[in-house]
Amino acid sequence: MSISKKLPAEVHTEEYFGCEIKVWRPETNQYTSFPWRYEISFNGKTYQYPGISNNMKSKKEALTRAHWKAKCLALACKPVNTTSGLLMARAG
Repeated sequence: MSISKKLPAEVHTEEYFGCEIKVWRPETNQYTSFPWRYEISFNGKTYQYPGISNNMKSKKEALTRAHWKAKCLALACKPVNTTSGLLMARAG
């Protein structure tokens, strides 16, 4: 008896804030009330968000959640300018 790999029924991929967002729904014969899932690829790493709170009812909800997480991930990894705001010219 062999176990076949289950492929997603629908997959949508897009780019947002330099991150690749992949949103998918499991195969059609697998019933669940919150079928949509997502993952984010950034700087060569793939971040998956398992758990009931990250399973969405619709593709739109999954994309919205993934957009927010991608934005936070991209901004958290953005280099910080340490001299910003420190050098101010004073007129005297």
